[in-house]
Amino acid sequence: MASEVFTVAAQEQTPIDDLFEAERRSGEVLISRLRLVILLGFVPVLYLVRFFTGYISLMYIPLVIGKWIIMCAVAYLIYHMLQQGYYRRFIGYCTISLDLACITISVITLSFYKNMPTGAMNDPVFVLYYLVGISSVLRYNYGYVVFSIATGIAIIASLSAFDMHFFHIPLDSAFLIDRIAAYVFFTLMSISFAKLIKESIVRGYNIMERHLRVIDAVLDIGRKIASHDELNRTLKNITVKARDLLQYDVCWILLYDGSSWQVSVVAEDELPEAFKDPELIRAADAGTLPAMAKKAGLQMRGKAVAELAGTAIATSGVITGALLAVRLHARPDQTSDHTLLDMFAEHAAICIENSRLLQQIKKQTVYLHKQLDDLSSFEEIVGSSALMRQVFALIAKVAPTNMPVLILGESGTGKELVAQAIHNLSRRKNGPFIKINCAAIPSELLESELFGHEKGAFTGANRARKGRFELADGGTIFLDEIGDMDVGLQGKLLRILQGQEFERVGGEMTRRVDVRLITATNQNLADMIARGAFREDLFYRINTLPIRMPPLRERKEDIPLLVRHFLNKHANGTPIELTRSAMEYLTQKEWKGNVRELENLLKRIIVITEKDIVTEDDIRAVDIQDKAIAARDYPAVIKEHISQIVKNSCTVSTEMERIEREFISEALRLAGGNLRKAAAYLGMPKSTLFNKLNKYEIKT
Repeated sequence: MASEVFTVAAQEQTPIDDLFEAERRSGEVLISRLRLVILLGFVPVLYLVRFFTGYISLMYIPLVIGKWIIMCAVAYLIYHMLQQGYYRRFIGYCTISLDLACITISVITLSFYKNMPTGAMNDPVFVLYYLVGISSVLRYNYGYVVFSIATGIAIIASLSAFDMHFFHIPLDSAFLIDRIAAYVFFTLMSISFAKLIKESIVRGYNIMERHLRVIDAVLDIGRKIASHDELNRTLKNITVKARDLLQYDVCWILLYDGSSWQVSVVAEDELPEAFKDPELIRAADAGTLPAMAKKAGLQMRGKAVAELAGTAIATSGVITGALLAVRLHARPDQTSDHTLLDMFAEHAAICIENSRLLQQIKKQTVYLHKQLDDLSSFEEIVGSSALMRQVFALIAKVAPTNMPVLILGESGTGKELVAQAIHNLSRRKNGPFIKINCAAIPSELLESELFGHEKGAFTGANRARKGRFELADGGTIFLDEIGDMDVGLQGKLLRILQGQEFERVGGEMTRRVDVRLITATNQNLADMIARGAFREDLFYRINTLPIRMPPLRERKEDIPLLVRHFLNKHANGTPIELTRSAMEYLTQKEWKGNVRELENLLKRIIVITEKDIVTEDDIRAVDIQDKAIAARDYPAVIKEHISQIVKNSCTVSTEMERIEREFISEALRLAGGNLRKAAAYLGMPKSTLFNKLNKYEIKT
C-alpha cells in the first residue's frame, strides 16, 4: 500500500514529480513549524507541571532549561533555512533523525530527573515518537517512511535495554511489542490519509491538464478558422482534436450534400458504410444515437461499438450535418463529453457558414467587377494603383455580406473611408452608419457610450440613454482604434458579436440588435495578444476578413490623383494646377502622415500661395517654412511673445488657458484625434485631458 502512495506512474513523472516536490517542501516547512510549537508551547508546560508536582528534582532544573534552549535554537535554525528556500532531499532524513534524537535524549534525561525512577519506556513524552512517524508521511516520500519506521523500532528496542541496564526493570516482551506495534500502526495509518490527499492532488492536476488541452484545441481551431483554410481540411482538424481530446477511437463529420439527403464524410479514418447513414444525423439531432447503436448492433474494426455519441451541426438555424464519435471500450467519466462535442460542432458550423459566405462572394465576382471599371474614385476613396485595386475588390466582395471586417493600416491612410464604403455597398446602406473612436473616449465612459445606460446607473445619469449599438440597429457600427479598447470591455464586445445581445449599464433587460461590426486599428494586434493587451478570441471574431490600407509611400502612383482630388475639394472652385516638377517633388516625399499629411500640405499651399499654377519652389517654400518653424528657438520666441503681452497688459490666468488650449489642440492634431496618444504627448493622464476638452469645448 505504501508503494502505491509514493510511487508515481511513468506517464506522470515530469509534471507530477514537480508538483509533489513542492508538496514535500511545504510538508517540511509545516513540520518545522509544528516542531517549534511543541518546543515553545507543549514542552515548557510539561516541565512546569512536573516540577510543581515534585516529579523533577530542583537540582536538575538548570540542565532541563539548558537542554530546552539548545533544542529550540536548533529547531528555529531549521525553520529559518527552509523559509529562505534551502531545501534538499537529505534534509528530510536529517530532521527525522534529529527529532528522534531529541525525544530520546528527553526521555532518557527525564528518567534520571525523577524522584521515583520508572524507566524511559513509561515516560509520557514517549508519545512524541508517534508524531515523528506521522510526520514522515507528510513528506510524500516512501524512503522517509521506511527510514522512520526502521530507526524508531531500533530506538524503542534500545530504550528497553536501557531500562534493564540502568533501572534493573525486567524485560516485558508484550509491553515492548505493544510499543513497537503502536508506532508502526500510527505511521501506516497516516499513509491512508496521505493517499487520499495525493489522489485529490493528482485528480485536480488531471482536471487542470484536460482544461488546458481543451483551451489549446479551441485556440488551434480558432486559428484554422481565421486562416481561411480549405473547408475539408479545417473540418478534419476538428475531428482529430475532438477524437484525441475526448479519447474516442474514431471521430467524423457527416454533411448533407446540398438539398439532397445524400451525405459527404469528413474523417481521418476509414469508416464502414453503416457509419455514413444519413439517419445518424437525424438521430444526433434527436438525441437517440445510443439507442440506435444498440438496436443496429454497429461494429467497427471487428468490435461492437461500446458508445456512439454525437451532436447536430446547424447553420442559420438549419441542420446541415452532425459531428459523431465512437468508443470501442466504455469510459466511466463522460460528464463533459457532450458539452465539448457541442462546442466542436459549433466551431464546425462557423467553418461551414464562413465557407458558404466566401463561395457566395466568389459567385458575385463577375457582377462586382462591372462596378469596378473606374477604380480611380471608389466611394470617395481615391486611387488606381494595384494595391488600391485589391482593396477596392475586397470592399466590393465583402460589402454585401454580414461578415465582420477588420481594417488595418497606419494613421491617415483612410480606414474610415473604407468602413463607409463597405456600409454604402451593403444591404444595410439605408440603415444608420455609426462611428466611434475608442481611443477618443476614456475607458470608464466608453462602455456607456457603446451600450447605453439606464437612469441612475451612475452619477450624472439623469435619464436613460441609448448606446451606439442600439442606434446602429439595422445598420453598421464602425469602431475605430479598437486596439485602445480596455480588455474588460473587449469581453462585452465579444458577447454582442456572438449573440447580438447586451444589457445597458445599470440595466437588467437583455436587448437584441441587428448590427454589422467594422473595426479598425493602426496597432499590431498579434503583438498586443502576446502582451495580454488584446483578447485572442475577440481577434478571431473580428478578423474574419481583414483589409489592409497601404501607406501612401507604397502607392506613390496615386499621389497625382489625390492631389487633384484635394485641390478640387479645398480650392472653393478656383482652378489650381501643379507643374510637373512640383508633382514629382510631392511623389518623392516620404509622407509619414500618409494621405492626411498630403491633404494638410495642400490646404496650406492653397492658402499661402494664392496662385493658379503652383511650382516646385512654392511647395518647397511652404515645406521650408514648416521646417523653420520646427527649428526655431522656442524659448526665445515664447519669451518675446510674453514680453509683448505683458507690455500691453493681460490677465495671466486667461493667457495660460489660451496657451493650454493651443497645446491640447496641437497634440490632438498630431495624434490624429487619438486621446491616448495626445495625453502621452502632453504628459498628462487621459482622464485629465478629457476634462480639459470639456472645459475648453474642444471637439475631437
